[in-house]
Amino acid sequence: MGKRNTEMIEVFMHEEHTNTGKIHKAIVNKDTGEIIKDWWVEEKDTPTGRPPGKKAYFLKTYRSNWLDIAVNKRLTPYEAGIFSMISAFLDWQSPHLVHPKTGKNLNESEISQLLKIDRAQVNKTMQALCQKGFIKKISGGNGRANHFIMNTNIVFYGSTIKDINDHKTFTKDCSYDPVLKMKYQQSQQK
Repeated sequence: MGKRNTEMIEVFMHEEHTNTGKIHKAIVNKDTGEIIKDWWVEEKDTPTGRPPGKKAYFLKTYRSNWLDIAVNKRLTPYEAGIFSMISAFLDWQSPHLVHPKTGKNLNESEISQLLKIDRAQVNKTMQALCQKGFIKKISGGNGRANHFIMNTNIVFYGSTIKDINDHKTFTKDCSYDPVLKMKYQQSQQK
C-alpha cells in the first residue's frame, strides 16, 4: 500500500432542525465552510422496536420456500392453516410466538384459546409442524410451559433479528431444507 498525504483540518458539526421533524446534519470545514459530509435524520416520538398502534404491518413470507411447501405438499391443508394462523402471533424481529397484547411467549394452551380451536387438535398439529421443521418447541424447563418459534426461512416479521441464534436453529439439523436459506443481521441492541 502506497503512502498517502493527509492534511489535518478543523471541522464542526452543523444541525438544522425543520418543522417537519427532520434534521439536516453536516460536517463542515471550519476554515472554508465547505460541507464535507451531510445527511438527514428523522426524529421519532415513538420508540424503536415493535411497531405501535393500528397501522398495517407486513409479515415476510418467503415465496420460493412457501411455493415449495405448497407444490410439494409438505403440509396438510389443516397444518398449513394453523401455520398461517399462528404467524399472526410472530414477535417483532423475532421468530417467537407472543401474545398480541402482553408480548409474552405463547404456549399450546394459550394458542388454543386465542384461535378458539380444541387444545388436543392444536397439540397434534403443533407436533406435526415441529417434526416437519416448520416450527420449533422451546422447552420452558422447571415446570414452565413450552413455547414456540417459527422457521425464519419461511416467515418473519421485521428486517433484522434480535437473537441470531433463533435463526441458526433452523439452519442446522432441521428436517425442512428450504429452497432458499435466508440470511439475517442481528439487531443493534440499545
